[in-house]
Amino acid sequence: MFKKIGIAVSFSPYGKSLFKIAAFLQKELSSQLYLMHIGNFSEEKENRVKALAQEFNIDESAYKIEFKKDEPSKALAKFVETENLDLLILGALEKETTLKYYIGSVARNLMRSAPTNLLICPAKKEADFEFNNLFITTDYSSRSETAIKFLADFGKLINSKRIVVIREFNIPGLAVTVDDFGSANDAEYSMNNLVAEEKEKLDFFLKEINIKDIAIESVCLYGKEGFASNKFVKDNNADLSVITAPLKRPKLFDRIFTSEIEFNIKEIPSPLLILKKF
Repeated sequence: MFKKIGIAVSFSPYGKSLFKIAAFLQKELSSQLYLMHIGNFSEEKENRVKALAQEFNIDESAYKIEFKKDEPSKALAKFVETENLDLLILGALEKETTLKYYIGSVARNLMRSAPTNLLICPAKKEADFEFNNLFITTDYSSRSETAIKFLADFGKLINSKRIVVIREFNIPGLAVTVDDFGSANDAEYSMNNLVAEEKEKLDFFLKEINIKDIAIESVCLYGKEGFASNKFVKDNNADLSVITAPLKRPKLFDRIFTSEIEFNIKEIPSPLLILKKF
C-alpha cells in the first residue's frame, strides 16, 4: 500500500507541510519517496531538497530526487508513469517564472492524466497535521466498497481513530417545501424520514462490509452531491477527506468533475485523498 510515493517539491512557504506528511507516511508504510522539482537542475536546489528531507529525518536511502523542466501537469503525469507511483502528494505549487501559486488546474489535469492516487494538501505554512479522523463518501457501488476497505486498512496502518462514511443523496424532482407539505413541521418530518431510511441502507451496507479494528461511523446527508459532504467535512474538522475517482471517464465528465473538484480543493481545510488506483 503506497509503497512508492511521489512529492511535487516546491520551495514555497508550504513545502515543509508536504515533507512532514511524506515523512510520516514513509515511516508508517515503509515507502520509497520520489522527490520531483519542476524546474532546471542546480546543486543549490538539490541541496535545498536534501535539507528538507534531513529536517524531517528521511534517510537518504529512502528517497530519490528528480528535476523536470516542463508544464507542471505534464511533467508530473510523466513522473507518475515513469516511476510507477502509488501516490502523488501535491501542495501549493510554484511557477518559478512568475512566483504564482496554483493548485486547482494542475489537480484537475492530473486527475484526468495521472493513473494513480493523489493526495492534495492545503496551502498552510504550519506543518501540524493528524490523520485521526478519516472521512469518505459512498454510493453503494462495489468500487466504493473496495475503497472503504482500502481506507480501513490504511487507517489501521497509520493508527487512525475512526472512519466516517458519508452518504449523500437527493431525489430529483422532489420539492420539499412548505407548500407541498402544508407546514414547515410537515416538511421537516418528511425530510427526516427520508434521511432515516437512507441511514438504514447505509448501516446495512457497512455491516456487510464488516470492517474491524477501527471505529466506523455513518452519516447521511440530503443535498446536492459534493456540496453537502464538503460542508460536513469542513464543519467536523476532518483530518483527511477521501473521494473515489470514476473508473472510466463518463460523458460530460469534464463538466461534472470540474465542478466537483473545484468544490473540494478550493481552500481545502485538510488533505484530500483522491483514490484512483487501489
